[in-house]
Amino acid sequence: MTSWVPIVVSSTGAAVVTLLGAVTGGAIAGRSQRRHWTRDKQIEACTAIASESTRTQLALRRLWRRGEKVDWNGWNQALSLISLVGTPALIASADEMDAVFWRSTSRMDKAAEFDEVAWANIVQEMEAARLSFINVARREIIGISAELERLPIARPAMPKNRLYTSEDNVPP
Repeated sequence: MTSWVPIVVSSTGAAVVTLLGAVTGGAIAGRSQRRHWTRDKQIEACTAIASESTRTQLALRRLWRRGEKVDWNGWNQALSLISLVGTPALIASADEMDAVFWRSTSRMDKAAEFDEVAWANIVQEMEAARLSFINVARREIIGISAELERLPIARPAMPKNRLYTSEDNVPP
């Protein structure tokens, strides 16, 4: 009678260990899959913020030059997406970019004479906010600590914290 007890105990032990291994493996795989999904969505949200901020900047230029109404829909959708999946630092950086857009629109509405110099200063502010967002995204999502010094645009970098004056040769 006692010869079958070790067989049952070892078989039961093997089944329990196998079951624990399967459950643990499933939990680890599920967590890893959720992390990958979240990271993919964060990259998608950061891409939306970067592209919509460029579109919005161009729309603000058309508002100033031609009086065309700005369609804020794409920008607001990008803000909603980053609010859903972004880290607190990403959300704060996107909020700062939104604040720059609001301040810029307000400056354009209030200025009796809005000229190239005023526009150049607004562009500098918008691009500084966009660069800050991109650097936060690189650090938070991609894990790259080296910051970009300027946006990859084909024009000379603007000096930090310098406002343009009417004596500067500012391109339109």
